[in-house]
Amino acid sequence: QLVASVHVYAADTCHTAKCWSETIATTAQKVPVITGEVGSKTCSTTFLQKYMKWSDKRGISYLAWAWETGDCTIGGPLVANFSGTPTSYGTTFKNHVSALFIAGHGEVGTVSTRK
Repeated sequence: QLVASVHVYAADTCHTAKCWSETIATTAQKVPVITGEVGSKTCSTTFLQKYMKWSDKRGISYLAWAWETGDCTIGGPLVANFSGTPTSYGTTFKNHVSALFIAGHGEVGTVSTRK
């Protein structure tokens, strides 16, 4: 049982769909891939949306970073306070995942068997 994990940030060297296709998607053809962190130190919701849409088309899982408060230098805080008030970055992530859940009638993603 093997899974690969990757961290993707807007300021990283590999921050374009071309690079993701050449690296992450290539790996995903061999083993399941989860993006353990995806974020932007500018809180760019455009970058976040672009990566999530790209990943959705390829069955690559992702987790947004970070479940903490603070400024964007931490990579994209999802909450404005620990009462759970979302930032605009957090709202973008929540709305995207919620739309996947609704579109899948309560099932997000698919389960695949890779050999």
